[in-house]
Amino acid sequence: MIEMIGVLSVIAILASMIVPKVFESMATAKINATAANFNAIKTALLDHFSRYGGFAVSNGVALSVSSGTVIFGFDSVLMSEGLLEKKFETRLGSGYSILMRGVQTGGTAVTGNNSAYWLSGTGSSSNEVSVGTAVVECAITNVAIQDAVTLNDRIDGPDDSSPTDVTVADLMGRVKYAIPTNGVTSVFLYLGHR
Repeated sequence: MIEMIGVLSVIAILASMIVPKVFESMATAKINATAANFNAIKTALLDHFSRYGGFAVSNGVALSVSSGTVIFGFDSVLMSEGLLEKKFETRLGSGYSILMRGVQTGGTAVTGNNSAYWLSGTGSSSNEVSVGTAVVECAITNVAIQDAVTLNDRIDGPDDSSPTDVTVADLMGRVKYAIPTNGVTSVFLYLGHR
C-alpha cells in the first residue's frame, strides 16, 4: 500500500510539471499559426499588388475606397484571384476578417480602431500610412490581452518601448490594439497600403 502511494505521488508530481508545459505549448501554437496565416495573406496581397498595380481592385475591377469605407473579407477576393488557398483563420479571439479601409489623412492620431498606423514607432504618434487610397489589415476581435501582447512580440519583435502593462494600448508597429476591456481587446495587423 505504501509503495502504491509512493508511485501515485511520483505520477502526481510528474503531471504537475507536464500539464503547464502542455498549455503553454497550445498557447504558443495559436500565436505561431496566426503569424503564419498573417504572412500567407501578406504574400498573397503582394502578388495581388504586382498583378493589378494597387490594392483597391477585385479581379481587375476597381473598388471604390475612400476615408470611412470598410470592405470586409478581402481574403475572398484573393482566393477568387487564385492567390490564396484558404481564408484567414485564427484561434485567437472570437472573430476575424481581412479588411480594406480608406486611408486616413496624414497627421491623424493613431488609435486602436482606426486605419492609421505608426509603423516606425519614432517621432510623434501620428499616421504614417497616409499615401494612397487603401489600407489592408487583419482584424481580430475579443483577443485576450496576453495573447495580443505575445502576437505583437512575435510579429513586431519584443521592443523596450512597447507597453509591458497589459492595461494599456499598444499603437506602435504593424500590430496595434486598443486598451483592453475585461481583459480582451481587438487587434489590427497591418498588411499594406497603397
